[in-house]
Amino acid sequence: MGRRRKQKDLEESIEEHKQAEHRVNSELTDDEKRALLIVHKGAYEQALADKKAADAEFKNICKKAVAECGKSAVAEIKAAIMLDAPGGKMAVEAEIARLHRVARWMGLPVGAEPMMFEMVDRRPAVDIAYDQGKAGGMAGVTAQPPYDTSVPQYQRWLEGWHDGQEIVASAFKKLEPMEAPASDNAVPLPAEQPAEQPAAA
Repeated sequence: MGRRRKQKDLEESIEEHKQAEHRVNSELTDDEKRALLIVHKGAYEQALADKKAADAEFKNICKKAVAECGKSAVAEIKAAIMLDAPGGKMAVEAEIARLHRVARWMGLPVGAEPMMFEMVDRRPAVDIAYDQGKAGGMAGVTAQPPYDTSVPQYQRWLEGWHDGQEIVASAFKKLEPMEAPASDNAVPLPAEQPAEQPAAA
């Protein structure tokens, strides 16, 4: 009985909404409807242009990742994002198990069971903190360790963060294109002069 009542209430609510919408629309003049259409046309065109620009930017980011990290870069990025998501670890483990099973069925020399992640990280706490900080430095997060300043993990996290920052800087430096050698006829540009310091009072 309650279920039928809820269904009836829902149908009545939908019908009331339709009637209200019809009443509002019927009160508009032809010019008002035309004006609204033109306004929405502009908004639609702008949103479509933004979407196309975002799609182009997304493709460029993927191309750059492939160029700098290899052909499997996008797949690896997706896997890393999946691992960061809630329940992502289980999803990746399931994918590993699936690929392992198919490989075994197709006769590839793999073990009887796929190697899964260790459920418990058995490394020393300071090593875990260092690795976390290193990943944070690579990702460009703020240097704020998730540890109390009284424990050694705090300092190790910061050390990892700084190392991660240095590694990123080193990687991008290696990717910078080498400057073309100057020709014999090239006119050297004047060196940039340092800004004048204000005179001491």
